[in-house]
Amino acid sequence: MLISKVIKAGFCLCNSLFGSILGKKRDGMNIVKLSIMFYNFLLEFNYLNEKEDSVEMSGTYSGSEWLNHRVYDSIDSEADLQDFVKMGDIQNVIDPIDEIADDMFELHHPELMHDESQRKDYSRSIREQGPSFGSWVHYPWLSSLVHFASPEDHYDMRTYRNRNLITKEEQMKLQLTRVAVIGLSVGSNVLDRLVQSGIGNQYDLFDMDKLSPANLNRIQAGMAQVGLHKTTVAGRKMAELDPFISQHHFTNGYEGDTTDNYLRQNRPDIIIEEVDNLHVKARLRQVAVELGVPLIMAGDVHDKSTLDVERHDIEEVQGFNGKLTDDQIKLLLSNRKFSDQEQIGLLVQMLGKENISPELLQSAMLKGKELAGIPQLGTTAAIGGAIASVAVRDILLGRRIPSGVNVFDAANFAKSVESVTISTETAL
Repeated sequence: MLISKVIKAGFCLCNSLFGSILGKKRDGMNIVKLSIMFYNFLLEFNYLNEKEDSVEMSGTYSGSEWLNHRVYDSIDSEADLQDFVKMGDIQNVIDPIDEIADDMFELHHPELMHDESQRKDYSRSIREQGPSFGSWVHYPWLSSLVHFASPEDHYDMRTYRNRNLITKEEQMKLQLTRVAVIGLSVGSNVLDRLVQSGIGNQYDLFDMDKLSPANLNRIQAGMAQVGLHKTTVAGRKMAELDPFISQHHFTNGYEGDTTDNYLRQNRPDIIIEEVDNLHVKARLRQVAVELGVPLIMAGDVHDKSTLDVERHDIEEVQGFNGKLTDDQIKLLLSNRKFSDQEQIGLLVQMLGKENISPELLQSAMLKGKELAGIPQLGTTAAIGGAIASVAVRDILLGRRIPSGVNVFDAANFAKSVESVTISTETAL
């Protein structure tokens, strides 16, 4: 069966290729046809599905399960669209052109948003372009082809409601940034909020783990994604929100000198550190100091969200904001093996003894006895992700965010809420 598919794909590829060379097929659509045939042909031969090593494909590094989405700009007519659908592994064509046209009208002509005649004329001018308008994106994991506006219009539409809480100039500055996220458990909550806020057009994602059912209390995913690499889960969400963001996946997680050299060659504007390994935490801070890059760590401590900010870009900062001694940091960098009790002691130092609840401490002491890991609450991870994304935003915009540790206690905040009676006359 596989051999017959390969022969068929190869035959179609050669036929289209020679047809194009002979001048029989010169229009833009045939380039699209040829590219998708070639893509499918490579898939049959497993060229794009290496077993272990990461591969580069349109700027994306990943393991075998990741099939990169493809952006096409040369679908010129309804007939070409139907041909395209027949050739690819596409079961659904999603074309929200009416909603796109409606939002684009309000984006470009807010002063006319209540003029229904102008709105209809504008929408008609978009719809009349048919499939040639904007871009089409093929998502292999969804077996779907989705219609988008141009990269610029799509970004402006999805961030338009930020204005002018974030000005247009600030939003452009936020977009043109590179972010490295190491650790995608709590880190996925930070990543989700960053992308949704329009921060970053290049992301480096590092995590060696696959999604398990036990992760579902704090990672926005479902059972359909269990068993996938966390990089894949995060990458798919990002691609579905904005397919024009460049992603680089590292499914072996942090790999010592290899990762350090990659970060040196592809210097991020900010590092999000969300790993459990103490040695890796110390190494990443060493690299951040060398590169002069700010480092953010969001922690989840029962109901408390902690935010560690290290501004290695503007000042000298002691590793872990001075919570560990130089000797302790040297021990971490030496990669000495620590017992569970020693690790818990160091984590308590990093997070702050005053932030550890009795319930969390008791649970941590039961790790390996009654519990398989240290408990984490999804609500705290989500709050930490939101707070961290605000800090990243303000750092990238040059606002004064000093090094240090901030703590938000959601439980105490909820208890402190007072009932307020709002008059119907003053209510919005």
